[in-house]
Amino acid sequence: GCEASSGPYGAVVTLLTPVGRASGRISLYPNPAHESVTLELPDHQGVVLVRILDPMGRELLRLETTSDFLRLPVNGYSAGAYWVECGGYRIPLLIR
Repeated sequence: GCEASSGPYGAVVTLLTPVGRASGRISLYPNPAHESVTLELPDHQGVVLVRILDPMGRELLRLETTSDFLRLPVNGYSAGAYWVECGGYRIPLLIR
């Protein structure tokens, strides 16, 4: 499952279900985004694949990380709806 909340960063989407080797929450903020988004992967272990996809499923960014905190640049993308994929789950991302 997931939960959404709002605060100083706009909406924060948090996945509550384990993702890949991550055993805790995964958060993506701010959402909507302008220049970059932050992806938090607390409690994960090992390498996690992170991708940004356009609405047609085309891969715009692909990286593997062992970090639990990533800042992903989105300032080069057109305004619209995208997906951040992490461990087989897709998190909706809006870019303004």
